[in-house]
Amino acid sequence: MPFESGALISRSLWVIFIGEWGVWTHAVLPVDDRLDMPDKESISGLCALVGSLMSLPVCHDDEKVMIVLRRPGSVEISEADAYIFSLVHQAAVGRETAPWTFHVVGPTEYGR
Repeated sequence: MPFESGALISRSLWVIFIGEWGVWTHAVLPVDDRLDMPDKESISGLCALVGSLMSLPVCHDDEKVMIVLRRPGSVEISEADAYIFSLVHQAAVGRETAPWTFHVVGPTEYGR
């Protein structure tokens, strides 16, 4: 995990590139330590950064991008999760991006 145990980060955005050469975690961005709606100004800036990271030439045209919102909580998609997805989507609009997907996972998804 990119953050130490006990860090005040419970929600993070991961930018993962997938290509012929394998899988590469390009960035792990701390969001906050809450599960409700994130601070609009902070999350808008992070999502704009995510949009730039999945754009060419940062991401090569033969790669795919997986954006992962990691957070604790229910397996159900929350209003906050949907809001973060919508901001990532808006950040990608008008950019030449690699094909991308958005996933929401929690610690129980991978054994924590």
